Amino acid sequence: MIVRRVSNHVRRERKETIEQLKILYLPITFRVSEKRLGGQIFDKKPSNTTP
Repeated sequence: MIVRRVSNHVRRERKETIEQLKILYLPITFRVSEKRLGGQIFDKKPSNTTP
């Protein structure tokens, strides 16, 4: 019984840490994708302004 309790506790902790990591990395991935999109738009602008 003790071993099962420990394994369940460890599994819960792993799930919690994974959720926390997801929450932490979401804004980081969003910023990175935003920068990539911004870079693409910035690259397109000069080509549009050239005659």
